[in-house]
Amino acid sequence: MLKFTLKGLQTKKIEFTIETKDYIPKLADQRTIIIDASAIIGNDIYQDVERFTLQSPKLEIKAPSTVKRNSVFNVNVSFRNPLKQTLKNPSLIVEGKGFSRKIFNFSDVSALAMKKTTLKLSTSGIVSETFVIKLYTEAFKESVGFAKVKVSGKQQYRFRKYTRKSMKPRGSVATRSSKNVTIDMFECCETIIF
Repeated sequence: MLKFTLKGLQTKKIEFTIETKDYIPKLADQRTIIIDASAIIGNDIYQDVERFTLQSPKLEIKAPSTVKRNSVFNVNVSFRNPLKQTLKNPSLIVEGKGFSRKIFNFSDVSALAMKKTTLKLSTSGIVSETFVIKLYTEAFKESVGFAKVKVSGKQQYRFRKYTRKSMKPRGSVATRSSKNVTIDMFECCETIIF
């Protein structure tokens, strides 16, 4: 807090430096710098507040418009480091409905540098998939982007049914007995795909 006294019609320019180590840990959570100035003139109090909101890096995501079901495809993700300091320990987390969460870690990003990376993903759903891609670093809480991919292919349903053919024993009949319970081990069943 800086305090000073001014005489009538007197002006004063105030300059001060805030070190990044003093605000970066708090900025990661709040993403806002607030400068609050107040003055007392006689019995009146005057106050002025300025807010500076830090923009998170915008994720640019390029994904194919259509992919085949159960195939691997590439998603290109790029972003620019908006800070004049290195982003430490960045990682991308990819999530989606019916998609196992994946974490991709990569090297530190230099100050004001552009980072490009390619992610290998696959999908098992049909119709369309929406992937949520989140960037996490020590300096920023998170940046979020989306990629929507249309999936071509046909959904396959698998059922197993027991038939007379599947009930034939393998070679000799294998049996297990224990306390009046006998279990015959046969070949399993036929798989039907449609």
